[in-house]
Amino acid sequence: MIDGTYKPGWTTERNTASNTAGIVTESWSELLGDVRAHVRQLSGQEQNNLSRRTNMATHRIYTKTGQDILNTDRFLDPDGRIFRITNIDDPHNQEHHLQIDCTRAKDEREQES
Repeated sequence: MIDGTYKPGWTTERNTASNTAGIVTESWSELLGDVRAHVRQLSGQEQNNLSRRTNMATHRIYTKTGQDILNTDRFLDPDGRIFRITNIDDPHNQEHHLQIDCTRAKDEREQES
């Protein structure tokens, strides 16, 4: 059912931060390329409910299980928009798909350039 809504072209990246003399340098490297995923913006009610239980989230990404994705990773959509992961869930532990709550990082790409 949900498989038909996945769109290709998503990428996941993993943070490879380093700490030299107390200065943390954050850099990202591609982890998984051409991930098929579906994203939707969370409603205000969903955002409020999540913020009471876990970290804040603005969007939810759906993708298949069995991929090496961590809470510290981030997603890039085909247009280069960045989504920082706040929580990963396998609904009902069915190993069918992952629900990945995340926040949309505004203007982050410009700051990295």
